[in-house]
Amino acid sequence: MTHAEAAKKHEIFGLITEIRDLLDKIGEIVQAAEHNKRICKALKQRIYVMYLAILDLKVHGDDKECFNENNRQSLQNLVDVIKKIKEFVVDISQMTTLLKSNYNQPKNIEKTFKELCKEFDDCIIGVSSKFNTTIKNKIYPKEEAEALKADQDELNKNVTKWVNVKNEDEEYAFKSISERDKRSVQNQVTILRELHDWQNIIKFYGLTNDGNKWYSVTEWAEHGNLREFYTNNKNSFDTKLKLRVSLDIARGLNFLRTVEILHRDIRAENVLITLKNTKNTAKLTNFKLSRSYNADTLNQHHNLEQIRYCAPEMLERIPGFKYNNKCEVYSFGILLWEISEEKTPYENHDDFVEITRLVLDKYREPFSENSQKMPDEFKNLALDAVNHDPEFRPKITTMFEILSNCFKSFENSSNMPLQDKKNVLPKHVPKLPDFESF
Repeated sequence: MTHAEAAKKHEIFGLITEIRDLLDKIGEIVQAAEHNKRICKALKQRIYVMYLAILDLKVHGDDKECFNENNRQSLQNLVDVIKKIKEFVVDISQMTTLLKSNYNQPKNIEKTFKELCKEFDDCIIGVSSKFNTTIKNKIYPKEEAEALKADQDELNKNVTKWVNVKNEDEEYAFKSISERDKRSVQNQVTILRELHDWQNIIKFYGLTNDGNKWYSVTEWAEHGNLREFYTNNKNSFDTKLKLRVSLDIARGLNFLRTVEILHRDIRAENVLITLKNTKNTAKLTNFKLSRSYNADTLNQHHNLEQIRYCAPEMLERIPGFKYNNKCEVYSFGILLWEISEEKTPYENHDDFVEITRLVLDKYREPFSENSQKMPDEFKNLALDAVNHDPEFRPKITTMFEILSNCFKSFENSSNMPLQDKKNVLPKHVPKLPDFESF
């Protein structure tokens, strides 16, 4: 092998390594995606198939077939396209980036998606015919088109930001209402009007229309939902902020208890993070399934994301069983674990039957070493909340008080001079009373 051939081979190895690294990064982004999940997965799958084909060519092809100038240039072009795909996936996978980019309109996403797929296909053609055929046989345009349509249908239901031109501090979220959702919206309007002035419930301003298209109008949540927030703000989502967000949610749930309303769908996607006067506040949203204590229960069908937070007694589907506060406590317990770990519950399981089996077998996600900074009282509370026996779970009022004490203790400890901390002796903490009001 000549020096020039060796240099070309080394350069091609470098491009293959770069493709692998980009694939890993895109995989992480796709895993954390909150929106356009199907499109993101389809693009990742294209790159994965292509990477496997490159490895196969490297192993089974001869040097002349693999390490030539044509392949080097084609791989370089592929790297450039994959970088564009990575930027695209970043932009469309989270609501905060969606709104800041040009992709808040589905037609713009469709246009860029098709352009990237065409650029990708053009690059593949430049490599050997065997390589091209291998990839083409594992890419399914029909399934990609279905994924695109499904994501666009979901995006059409999502939120648009509006700002009052007379007062730019007033920001509103306009969410379109589909024909299918009109009935459930009536229920939400009734509940949200009752909860309008509470600080940890998203503010609801009413309904408006543009021709035949109807929208619900709420306050704008700058940081999106809780999962988007901790995914995009890992450096600032520290122990103090975790405790404050947990306390905010508990305060909201405790308020719902005082007005005898069950939320019925407590999970990270239904907690929004607002920003006002530099302070982040967690607020409950999506009261689609909410009911008063005395209302007739509805036949609730759970999707995969809801199953991750479902109490075992709900998963058992016992005839006549009615959702209650103990189920709400369980969901909150799972959410506390997620806040501590910054992970989706049961994230390695994408089958609701498998998750149901794990929960009914009394498996709960354990706290990892990453949670060491969280107070023991916090972790014990989360574990008590997900007890298999509903009777042994704490009340919402108890959870609110314990989290309040956790936050106050952490604040006092953070503000205490280092010398004073050394002189503090550990004290026995008595069991907290189960108080019933603020």
